[in-house]
Amino acid sequence: METRTMRAKRTTLMVAALASVLAGSPQAASAGIIYTTFGAGGSFNQSEGNGVGSDQYSPFSSAMGFTVSGGDFTLTSISVAAYVYAGPATLQAVLLTSNGGIPDSPLETFEFTNVPSSPATILSAASSLHPDLVAGQEYWLALEAPTRGTEAAWQLSSPVVTGPAAASYSAALNINQVHPESAYQLG
Repeated sequence: METRTMRAKRTTLMVAALASVLAGSPQAASAGIIYTTFGAGGSFNQSEGNGVGSDQYSPFSSAMGFTVSGGDFTLTSISVAAYVYAGPATLQAVLLTSNGGIPDSPLETFEFTNVPSSPATILSAASSLHPDLVAGQEYWLALEAPTRGTEAAWQLSSPVVTGPAAASYSAALNINQVHPESAYQLG
């Protein structure tokens, strides 16, 4: 017959075993800031940016590469500093995986509507898919115009942050490993 003391010991062992299993399970953490190129107080370069748009000939976009550090995280939001100077006021940000240092498969797409014209502003969007971002892995954040005729600027970081950047025009992709990055943040 089991005594009260035996039940208490068995319960304690079960709780300890469960705690050990949970502590050893990899879990992505939600963080305030996963990665940012914004300066203090969300500052960015108001006068210079990377081109984004879709003129009458072909779409052009910019992408910034980053590597997650400090652990695995679950994406909750993104922010970019941009403005539209011609055409429809809609932009899309796309979070992509990296394959050999090149933007690859999309993880999530964010749409910004009614993007203001000058001056540039910080556009923010909540993640609906909450992808896990793994420490040590490279990812890319691209900004593009989904509608032909839109021309926009994705403002540069300030102070200047350099890192991998990609620019595409039509089917051509240009990768630069040390380039001034645009202003963005992942949380």
